[in-house]
Amino acid sequence: MKANELMIGDWVRLVADDSNECLQVSYVRHDGVGFKQYSHFFDEIEPIPLTEEILKANGFEYREFTSGESMHYNHSVTVYLNKDGDIFMLIGGEQRWMKYVHELQQALRLCGLNELAENFRIA
Repeated sequence: MKANELMIGDWVRLVADDSNECLQVSYVRHDGVGFKQYSHFFDEIEPIPLTEEILKANGFEYREFTSGESMHYNHSVTVYLNKDGDIFMLIGGEQRWMKYVHELQQALRLCGLNELAENFRIA
């Protein structure tokens, strides 16, 4: 990961020492990220894949909208899951594809849903 891919409050997975612990970013610097009590270099963290289970843990509900596809919605946000398992949001009438939790968190912030982004839960 790189500094320009992360924001404060984003969730990432720590892969240093094979811990696989999920942590929320407290600060970003040029060579790594900081958490509440310590920091790590970028090669010691990785993005957390966005899954249907994580969406459900954050209050998104399932609805089928076309053959083989589903949508998950929470308040005014709709996240789509296509038959291939790809996830996207409609923002400004355009599809924004995402694979990782931090990408959804950033999209939510851009839509003004800061509380949902900052209180995002990892299932």
